[in-house]
Amino acid sequence: GTYTARVSERFNDTTLAYRIRLLAVPDSDPVEVAGRDVDLVSGQEVESSLPQGSFNVHQFTAVAGDTISVNIGETEGTGVGSSPFLTLFGPDGVAITEGVSNDSNSGANASSAFITASVSGTYTARVSERFNDTTLAYRISVSGITMAVMPTLGFENASSPTGESTATAVVLISLSEAATGDVTVPFTVD
Repeated sequence: GTYTARVSERFNDTTLAYRIRLLAVPDSDPVEVAGRDVDLVSGQEVESSLPQGSFNVHQFTAVAGDTISVNIGETEGTGVGSSPFLTLFGPDGVAITEGVSNDSNSGANASSAFITASVSGTYTARVSERFNDTTLAYRISVSGITMAVMPTLGFENASSPTGESTATAVVLISLSEAATGDVTVPFTVD
């Protein structure tokens, strides 16, 4: 559909400089968000930053049943006043959780999301500064996700009894223990 964004200064008594950035989270999996930042891997901490009024996008893949923890916090020495804000979207594009909290252990503002993945797929984490009124230097990490093994595809050349050249596709599929039920692997032969 068509959407309209209305931008105005709060009291309509002065000019306003602004910018708009849109995040269109896919409503079906697997789709990667264009222009996303670093993808997340379980146990890896990534440092990044964003300008005032903007946001960054990180993605990771989870398996249904994974107990996931996504954590963000200010990097040391970034100053007072910035508050990391995390919004987590499921593979269907629906916001699962969002928020900001104060992590008294590190002395820095932090935000965390703790969920159990209801479906397998690509999850999207949007990081912003809570009030969008300052820059933000932050670190983000995810834990508890199963590292799925991707299928591999190889071809073996052979000759038919009539001497014609043929190729045989060999598809090797390995699944993590968390995967259950039937697996469908779509492919196209040209």
